[in-house]
Amino acid sequence: MKNEVLTFNVKGIGEINVSATMKGECRSKMFKFLHYKYNLKVWSKHGIMNCTYHDSAMDYPRVKKLDKQKLAQALDCILSDISLYLNDEIKYNYDDEDYLLMKQAERGCKRELEGFIKVVGDEKKVWSAIEILTNYINEM
Repeated sequence: MKNEVLTFNVKGIGEINVSATMKGECRSKMFKFLHYKYNLKVWSKHGIMNCTYHDSAMDYPRVKKLDKQKLAQALDCILSDISLYLNDEIKYNYDDEDYLLMKQAERGCKRELEGFIKVVGDEKKVWSAIEILTNYINEM
């Protein structure tokens, strides 16, 4: 069964593609309920990023492959992570006693930003790409 590929045409960047491959089941301190995690691959002519996407526990165990709608939701989560990092808002999602977990999330969001910069080809294009992609996703 071949994985879906979702393609977006982003002005000033070109085509940005998204696909996912399941890594397996997961439960952790950050994601307490059993769910699937995926390797999310995002690429363009400028570069490639790979990151881990944790699907909703509500989809477990029936969704084992991400269709185009689920791929769009996964990309939206990654874009949200990047936006939280850029706006220095990650800390507002954690209590004081979760400091180590917050720092772990912050490092993950920073890695996602670094990968996304490769995909869009320039740090200056990050916000416009996020805006365009979010608009496409919201219209789906």
